Amino acid sequence: MLSSRVSALNPPTFARKAYIRSWNCQALSGMADNLLFNIGLLLALAGFALGILGISIVILRSARGTGQARGGGVVMIGPIPIVFGTDKESARILILLGIVLMIVLLLFSLLPVVWR
Repeated sequence: MLSSRVSALNPPTFARKAYIRSWNCQALSGMADNLLFNIGLLLALAGFALGILGISIVILRSARGTGQARGGGVVMIGPIPIVFGTDKESARILILLGIVLMIVLLLFSLLPVVWR
């Protein structure tokens, strides 16, 4: 009688191992999701910090009168880049950056279709 009660309380070892294995996979999956979220958040915050630092440097140089501010930007609307800049050199660099970004976007958009 005692052996039947013990076996009822302790499931077979293969069932316990499968349960532990599935629990470990779920825990690792949750940890990976959490890690990716933290990396993404850290990169976004680093981007904001670099932007603020760059703007601060431009403001300080222009206030001292020692430097000349030049720059531009690229706005991506879908795969189409819109480029603006203060001079031809920065506009050329940004046009190349826009083309590279457009190619990367199209590759990542078409890659899942090709791999099916």
